[in-house]
Amino acid sequence: MSERKIEEPNIIIHAAGIHIWLSEIGAIKESKEEIVELFQAYINDLYNLKRLKPSSNSEREFRRYESYGGLGVIHFDSPEVKLLATLMEELRNKAKEDLYPSFAASTLNEMAVDTRLFYRRLNFTNNSDDNSYADIPILASIKPEVFVEKLFELENTDRELVLAAINARHSPPPPGGALAIEIPWISEVVSVIKPKLDTMHAVHRWGLSRAVARYLEALIT
Repeated sequence: MSERKIEEPNIIIHAAGIHIWLSEIGAIKESKEEIVELFQAYINDLYNLKRLKPSSNSEREFRRYESYGGLGVIHFDSPEVKLLATLMEELRNKAKEDLYPSFAASTLNEMAVDTRLFYRRLNFTNNSDDNSYADIPILASIKPEVFVEKLFELENTDRELVLAAINARHSPPPPGGALAIEIPWISEVVSVIKPKLDTMHAVHRWGLSRAVARYLEALIT
C-alpha cells in the first residue's frame, strides 16, 4: 500500500471493502474510520502523482464500483465504501478534466491539416473511432484568439466546415449539459471574429459573415 502500486480504481475500492469488513469483524486492529482515512490518502496520492486513471465516458456508470472481475465488492452499500467511491469518481473526473488542454491542442493541430477529421473528433459519426471528444468540452480550453487565428489560416470551405462542426455538436444540445461551458467560449470566438471581418476581401467577408451567423451566432442568441 505504501508504494501505491495498485492503480486500477475498481481494485482499490474492492480492497477497501475487504479491509472495512475485516475491521468490522475484528480481524485487523484498524478501525473503519482509520481504513477510510488510509484509502482516502491512497486515492489522493494517486491523483497528485498523476497516476489515477481518468474517468471514461465509455465506462458503465450504473453501479460502477459494486463489482469487479466477476466479484462483488463487499459492503459496497456501506457509508464507508460509498464515501470512497464518491472520492474516487470525483478525482477521476478531475483527472480527465486535467487532460482537456492537451486534447484541445491536439485537436487544434488536426484542424489545421484535416478539417473533416476535426468534424469527426467533435461529433458522433459513423466513424466512431474518431469521435474522441464528441461529448467532452475541450473547446473551452482553447483561447478564442488562438482558435480564430488558426481559423483564418484555412481555406474558405474549410473555415465553414469547422464552424459547421461546432454547430453540429450543439444542435441539439447533448443531454446533461456536458458541453454547456462551450457556449460562452463560442460567444467570445464570435467577438474575436467580427473585427477581423473588415480586413477580408468583400467576397470572403460575405461568406464568413453568413457562416458565423448560421453556425455560431445561432447557438448564442
